[in-house]
Amino acid sequence: MTQREGRVYRRCGCADPATGRPVGTSCPRLGQRGHGSWYVSLELPPSPDGRRRRIRRGGYPTRHIARQALAQLRAPGAAGGTALTTGQWLHRWLACRTSPASSTVRGYAAHVRLYLQPHLGPVLLAELTTAHVQAMFTAIMRQHQATGHPVTPATLARIRATLRAALNTAIRHGLI
Repeated sequence: MTQREGRVYRRCGCADPATGRPVGTSCPRLGQRGHGSWYVSLELPPSPDGRRRRIRRGGYPTRHIARQALAQLRAPGAAGGTALTTGQWLHRWLACRTSPASSTVRGYAAHVRLYLQPHLGPVLLAELTTAHVQAMFTAIMRQHQATGHPVTPATLARIRATLRAALNTAIRHGLI
């Protein structure tokens, strides 16, 4: 299995008696039943700025459960075999929109292009938190104040409504 497909491995929290450092995957007791726990690692495509991105999760009691977790991380982006980012989902969601009015779709597209994609695009859809969303709104307000054109509460409400509509669809599709 390549790093792009993910990796399942076992490690523990034992410390080397001589150095006090964790031994991790080289612990001699890992062969014993019940010692250590299972972890997953998944390499994502590089971020837009070229930095390496990877997901590491751990603490799974069995290899089987860890493999299921890895499959879950890979499943949303089945086309590329990697986890789906919020930006990828927003573009996919926009492409499928057939709202009551074309002006609604244009508004959604503007919100995605100007606000949601730049701030939330690189974040994995499954890992999107309220902290990410709050940081986005704070950054939007600061950027607008810096240009001398403060953003109105109505604009912020429409951006939030666009994000909410996209995330509700992701929930219905089982991506979140």
